[in-house]
Amino acid sequence: MLAGNAFSTGIPEIVELTSDNAERLGFELTEVNSGDDKVRMVVFKFPKNVHGDWVATRVQTALMDKSGDEITGSSSDYVVTDVEPSVLAHYQPGSHDLAIMVQYFCKQGGGYGCSEAYSVSSVTNYLITSAGTTARKRAGTPCCRR
Repeated sequence: MLAGNAFSTGIPEIVELTSDNAERLGFELTEVNSGDDKVRMVVFKFPKNVHGDWVATRVQTALMDKSGDEITGSSSDYVVTDVEPSVLAHYQPGSHDLAIMVQYFCKQGGGYGCSEAYSVSSVTNYLITSAGTTARKRAGTPCCRR
């Protein structure tokens, strides 16, 4: 998904977010109107903390081509505030895809042995499966019971 060299000293354990586990873990990925049919815009909301006191510290995005190769990426340190954390991103579906990852560190330190990342490796696939899950939830099928 995201290039390993985007991390300075190693790669934390990565939890892949799906339409089945994201809500339970406190994450939400939704499509919003971009005003342009050629552009898909998404809002990715994530919790400030996981495991009680592990703090969101870094947000990464990657734009990928049709074959899944990363074209460009960004990595930003995240500073916890009183505002609900989220990322707004956009891409052109059909020719591109988007990946989003949030990295958390435990407060007591411990480097990458005390870190975890939550990732949507393909926004396009997530939205497709999410639409199916939402339809099954409305229909009351057992796929989505918690």
